[in-house]
Amino acid sequence: MDISPKVVTRERELNEVRICRAEKKDLSDIINLSVEIVSYSMSPQRQNDLVKAEKIRRDDMAALYWQISKGNMAVFIAKNAENKIVGHVVAKLDMVDFLTGEKQAWVLDLAVKPEYWSCGLGQKLMEAVETAALGVGVKYVGLTVTCANRRAADFYKKMGYQDERVQMVKELG
Repeated sequence: MDISPKVVTRERELNEVRICRAEKKDLSDIINLSVEIVSYSMSPQRQNDLVKAEKIRRDDMAALYWQISKGNMAVFIAKNAENKIVGHVVAKLDMVDFLTGEKQAWVLDLAVKPEYWSCGLGQKLMEAVETAALGVGVKYVGLTVTCANRRAADFYKKMGYQDERVQMVKELG
């Protein structure tokens, strides 16, 4: 069986990464990673200004400082062998579907450093959220992904997520 060096490296990288619950001291690194990869979430249907998007993401994610200690949040981080955060997932566990009234978890942010893509890290982070959701009696996990981010959409579909609704936008004027 031929195992390329890239596969061996990816397996080693994943084996050296541990998933754990985030603490307040981790929030600065979580926010920085979210800002670092915001360009992958930008919609091609909108006028994009990366600097503005980064500021909006930073301000939006700053709300975690007061939310993280609440029992309705699941915030997990992935740390490499050097104890650096290389991925995170942020989810609310107490959302309610507006049509069925059923409780559901909602993934607000999943971020993995590009050098850790395709080694199973995103899957492990999502599995941590799914386990947390099941632990509080929630049987659905929802999320949104920008239509242009095919890589992410394919990843979620591979994990069993299905299209449920479509958000549409039209530029006026």
